[in-house]
Amino acid sequence: MLEHWDDILLVYNIRIVVCMIRCSIILLFWVPMSSDGIMSFLVLYSC
Repeated sequence: MLEHWDDILLVYNIRIVVCMIRCSIILLFWVPMSSDGIMSFLVLYSC
């Protein structure tokens, strides 16, 4: 039972890390261009 929960937490943490990396990449690419573009992009690809 405990091992099963560890697997769930591991997958959950990986998802959070991937989401943070994706959001940071989106920020890096879209902030220099326009604030409107980044807002629509974050809404479309929200975690």
